[in-house]
Amino acid sequence: MTINILVTVDTKTTLAGTTTVYMTDDNPGSDTGEGTDQLEVNADPGDVIIWRATSIDQSDTVSLDQFIDKDGVNIFSEGPGPSNGLWRGVIGNYPPGTEESYTFVFSINGSGQYSWDPKLRIKPS
Repeated sequence: MTINILVTVDTKTTLAGTTTVYMTDDNPGSDTGEGTDQLEVNADPGDVIIWRATSIDQSDTVSLDQFIDKDGVNIFSEGPGPSNGLWRGVIGNYPPGTEESYTFVFSINGSGQYSWDPKLRIKPS
């Protein structure tokens, strides 16, 4: 299954000093933190995760620039990496309940470095 994650950035608030990110996905089921910066996605091995970023203010652009594995647990068999303006990764074959905390670094209008820290989890059996 492909799980699309939309990252919406309030660029005005972020540029003013408070990083403000809202994440939503199209994954049916028991994800938590939908609509916040702490979305915890439950995925199965083999699922493709695609992140896309946008700004609330359409005159600003948001670019996802770097994916950083925070805790040394990489649950991906491929990626994640940039692909045509999106980021894409494939969940590897790991035991149920395995989690990955990660950081995404992004820029606004081609400058600055901002970040936030969501999680991915292999669905519990």
